[in-house]
Amino acid sequence: MTASVRYQRSPWLALEWCERATVLVACATGARYEVEPSLVGLLARLGSPACVGELQDEGFAVSGPVLARLAEHGVVHALSDEAGAAMVDWWHPFDLDVQRHGALGSGFRQPGPPPPAFDPPPPGRSIKLPVRDDLGIELSDALRSRRSVREYSPGPLELEQLGSLLHHAARVETRQHDDELGELAFRPFASAGARSELELYVLVNDVRGLRPGPHYYDAREDRLVQVRGVDVPQAELNASVATAMGGTGGRDPQVALIVAAAVPRIFWKYGRLGLSLIYQDLGCLYQALYLVATALGLAPCAIGGGCSVEHARWLGLDPFLKPALGCFAVGRPA
Repeated sequence: MTASVRYQRSPWLALEWCERATVLVACATGARYEVEPSLVGLLARLGSPACVGELQDEGFAVSGPVLARLAEHGVVHALSDEAGAAMVDWWHPFDLDVQRHGALGSGFRQPGPPPPAFDPPPPGRSIKLPVRDDLGIELSDALRSRRSVREYSPGPLELEQLGSLLHHAARVETRQHDDELGELAFRPFASAGARSELELYVLVNDVRGLRPGPHYYDAREDRLVQVRGVDVPQAELNASVATAMGGTGGRDPQVALIVAAAVPRIFWKYGRLGLSLIYQDLGCLYQALYLVATALGLAPCAIGGGCSVEHARWLGLDPFLKPALGCFAVGRPA
């Protein structure tokens, strides 16, 4: 009976190269196994189902007990066992690996001193942002009214509106020094371990008193520093934002906020748990931006895309140390 069972490779496997070893990661469980090259070849064959006899006829030195053992560890599965098979079209193994690490809480602190909590602002023309102290709306009203708005009216955004949005949603409120963890920064949105890894770049299309082009938001000083002038990538980025939003009524948002993550700050403390935490922090920032924009009478919309690796490099970001991972459009509502 066992010899007639057909086996297929689990769809949730990944390979890692660790020095001279080949490590197989079973992403559904997070288990890691050092494997021989012959097993890699067998798993490549098991992309399509096969029984023991078929595999032996093709020259694979494998037995029923070996395949049964691999099935116990989730490396292959028997086709008679449909547990989890329906998920094959939903999870990519890399995404599942990230999710499992987040669920398991596999964090650890890296050796050495903590990375600095803040990078020096880029050189360039800077402008202090005016801020409205009182948003003039109850939290319950902002929560009830919050919507994604994707069409914009003509005319510039006021500098005070942009300044108030950034100040109330993303400024550094207080800072502390910890002898072990280094400098900690507290902001209006939650940040894992107060690592404050998220940074904002403001793509200005039409704001009164600001030159168009990308600006860095200095969250400590409530100011913008222009990174560069307008050129072709800005139009490309606006087009990608419009595509990701499903159309903007033919008008670009007055502002697009690009969110980048200074990954060493959070990976140093949390290791592979860090990426999951970064995306949780991003969601907290988005909600803060939504509520403050709603209170200011603006049109907010979180974007599922809109900034490629090339656009990040255009902003002066290293995609390995400070990848761009989110985009948020803000404008005057139509």
